[in-house]
Amino acid sequence: MKQGTIVTSGRPQDVISEELLLDVFGLEAAVIDDPMSDRPLIVPIGTRHVYGSVGGPVKSDRRSGTLDSRAV
Repeated sequence: MKQGTIVTSGRPQDVISEELLLDVFGLEAAVIDDPMSDRPLIVPIGTRHVYGSVGGPVKSDRRSGTLDSRAV
């Protein structure tokens, strides 16, 4: 629901999407398949981290615009 209105209905695996989470909740997140349940798994994306290529997230240095994987 958003502002008292039903936005969508259905099975979670059919309706949960990154766009829906952003529109309804203002939440930036990745939606992936949970390997154990094969249902959507919502992974919030922090405002202070960006995806790294290896070894998980890396912290961005907003002042210099560089990435530092040691700063996590």
